[in-house]
Amino acid sequence: MAEATEKRDGAPTVTIGGQTFRLDEVLGAIGKRHGTPEHCYMVRDVVEAALSAVERQETLIRTQARQIERLLGGVAEQVTAKADMFRDTVDRTVSKALGNITTWGVQDPETIALCMAEECGEVARAVLQARHEGGLQERVLEESEDLGALCLQMGMAVAYRVAKEQKGVG
Repeated sequence: MAEATEKRDGAPTVTIGGQTFRLDEVLGAIGKRHGTPEHCYMVRDVVEAALSAVERQETLIRTQARQIERLLGGVAEQVTAKADMFRDTVDRTVSKALGNITTWGVQDPETIALCMAEECGEVARAVLQARHEGGLQERVLEESEDLGALCLQMGMAVAYRVAKEQKGVG
């Protein structure tokens, strides 16, 4: 499984199979296997936008945590821990999306929609099992991350289709 990590040489990185690669290296490999350079740039842009949004959200949460610390003391540590959990979840979700794209390329929106529908069922099952049958919340989290990865893939697939229609890409 892939995992987003810190930046290296100013570029976002991703860890796949225990090895850390620059995001542009991964996208280059995807391009050689599955698509055109324009296609890879779109994937990169979507991933970088997602990571940027996470960084902004993380900064906001940490700022709010400092404000709470000043008001209440001690509570900020709990809020910061929640921000870290949020970041970890988003990193795993983005990594799953990149892993899926590396394996299968950018799939068409119709295929991804079917996968999303199936995954919604998995999320619902996990939630109901956690609530009524003593199931684990970790399974709910895992299934939610799988669905989130598919949502990112849908965004990439639609962006690719729009660019292809507008610019005649690949």
